[in-house]
Amino acid sequence: RPGYSSVLRKLADEAGVPISMSEHGNADKSGTSLAQAILEDLHYLQPTSWYYWQPVEHRCPWGLVEADLGESASSEPRPCSLPNASYYVFAHFTRFLRSGMLPLHCTAPWAAACFSPEENSVALVVTNPKATSSSRQRLRLTAFQPQGRGAGERRRLQAVLTEPAAGKLFVPYEADLQEAAGCLEVIVQVPPLSICSLMVPNVSLQGGKSHVQDGSVELFALGGSPVAKQAKGKMRKHEHEPLTGVTLGMISALVRATADGAALERCLGEVDRQTVAAWCRWQHECACVAVALGASLPEVPHADSGYTDLLEAVGGAAWGAANERKFGAEQTDAKQAWFRFWHHADRLVKVAGLSDS
Repeated sequence: RPGYSSVLRKLADEAGVPISMSEHGNADKSGTSLAQAILEDLHYLQPTSWYYWQPVEHRCPWGLVEADLGESASSEPRPCSLPNASYYVFAHFTRFLRSGMLPLHCTAPWAAACFSPEENSVALVVTNPKATSSSRQRLRLTAFQPQGRGAGERRRLQAVLTEPAAGKLFVPYEADLQEAAGCLEVIVQVPPLSICSLMVPNVSLQGGKSHVQDGSVELFALGGSPVAKQAKGKMRKHEHEPLTGVTLGMISALVRATADGAALERCLGEVDRQTVAAWCRWQHECACVAVALGASLPEVPHADSGYTDLLEAVGGAAWGAANERKFGAEQTDAKQAWFRFWHHADRLVKVAGLSDS
């Protein structure tokens, strides 16, 4: 339930308290449901820790490992069978997205990523939720650059794959790494209802522009967890340059995401899945603009950069249109939203050094 998770995340942020997913379990031996649950929580709930409830269970598929615990406290536990596929699916997360890494913001729900400042590496967990066809997944790491001689050349990366339907459990696999549009891109072919994990070594954070393509994923160093706050001091800082590097395409994408979020929230409500997805896209577009202005995320650009006025102007227009369509042009919220738009648009004109016309 991504919508409810996002609302809980918002409440926790307002209260200044961490969230821990302290209990999860299900009877799906394949691990497909488990992977979906973990990815949804990483995207929407953003907990500081995540626990599976019963890794070992007495003759029950809810356990990652099924055992015969006996009928009394003195009985000697015995294994019933090999671990379920869900055990290996869980390992894709626990062995790659390790404690102390910096969570990254991802724009698609089928992948998760973390950055290790100490090891200069990015860990990726990629799934294919389709039940009938293989999928060529592309992940674009726009915030990272390769290190070392020949680091930007196309090369193969070692990975591991779990494909429960074929009986493949944590088997060796490969993915491709290349440079595309000025940033690193990982390409991996994932079978249906499967999961793949890998490490991208020898990378470092950079400031720079973002490129969005259908079917690709943009990864940015975002997140307000204690881990992220501790690690951000080790990330390279960048000078603030007002309105430098922001393209018309970035602003257009930001406008569309904001308009979608406001319209869907007015029509469907705050916790609807489509609304939550739209606001997640808005968060990503905000990050694109912030990085282009030289911010070292999760920090925001300098106050004189025009970033805040841009977001307020775009938000004012989006909510002005949504409120006007829902309640009428004379409604108070609609009027206030349009006033917000014009106020910040005028400020933005001055920051950019444009004429009134």
